[in-house]
Amino acid sequence: MKNGSIARSRKTVLCFEWARGFAAAMVVLLHVTQGIMTYYPINVIGESRAVVWTVSQFLLTRWAVPIFLMISGALLLNPGKTTGWKDVRRYERRMALVLATFGYLYCLLEQYSGTRQLAPPLFGISALNLLSGKSWSHLWYLYAMMGIYLLLPMMKAYVATARRKDLQIFLIVLFAFTSCIPSFNNAMSTNVVTLIWIPCYVFYFFLGYYAFNFLELTRRLTLPCAVLVTLGCLVQTTYVLAGNYGEWVRSPASVFVFGLSLMVFLLFKKYFERPFEPDGVVALASSYSFGIYVIHPVFVNVAYKVIGLGPWSMPPVAFELSMWLFALLGSVLVVWIMRRIPGLRRIL
Repeated sequence: MKNGSIARSRKTVLCFEWARGFAAAMVVLLHVTQGIMTYYPINVIGESRAVVWTVSQFLLTRWAVPIFLMISGALLLNPGKTTGWKDVRRYERRMALVLATFGYLYCLLEQYSGTRQLAPPLFGISALNLLSGKSWSHLWYLYAMMGIYLLLPMMKAYVATARRKDLQIFLIVLFAFTSCIPSFNNAMSTNVVTLIWIPCYVFYFFLGYYAFNFLELTRRLTLPCAVLVTLGCLVQTTYVLAGNYGEWVRSPASVFVFGLSLMVFLLFKKYFERPFEPDGVVALASSYSFGIYVIHPVFVNVAYKVIGLGPWSMPPVAFELSMWLFALLGSVLVVWIMRRIPGLRRIL
């Protein structure tokens, strides 16, 4: 059975369940390490530890959010799935509810942490920040999905009539605009201007559909992806040794993250679409993946800002693993509780 048929013939695609579970766990690890790098410069933690953090973060975590987008594209753009404006309204309502509750709460917390006063203007400022996308940074994914949902019926209409070659050309154009040019600008400190700006999440959304239906993990494809990943590690190390975390190298718009994300996506497609169901921890992480994504920064912020934990709190590796488990298991517990509250289960 071809992969397109798999997606059309049943509601659950096993490799996507596995991918969601692992990606949810890796997003938590991403923000644990990112929080450390936000508060501690390289000269404080040392070059060696900074190299390990940044390269490990790149390899282990930076594919996670692109893969969420790719899974959404593979499922929602599938011609076998009927998607009308009624479905779009349902998708938009879910994102809007999450932003109006959790997103607004995060805006309030951010304002309160800066003023330590619960004054009336704080509520209005928080609402304006939410509308302008200035909530906690990880919620960019929700804003992005709201934009994609609005365009979904038009994108599905194009995919339904486009030939494979048309999709290839379209993806190459998107890749140039959303990944190649931004990476070149960052690497060369230039400002190559394009006529139009397209966010990288649109590219990953289309890439997920194309990769799931037309690509396989062959040597011909693995080799260039592996080269990009290797170059990403080398470039990242070079930046750290120069005293810079080189955030753009690990950005979703980076060509290096593209190579890594595509390779990991195809690994899941090849090895995890088997006649066995994900169970135990993986099944739980997959089912709770959206809730984990939304809630986990609370635990990261509590650890760093309230408790005052830092890289000196315990030996290397032990600290990162402890923080990761604290945020991951805490998020799972909160989602488990909230899913038993009427109304919250539908949005988490």
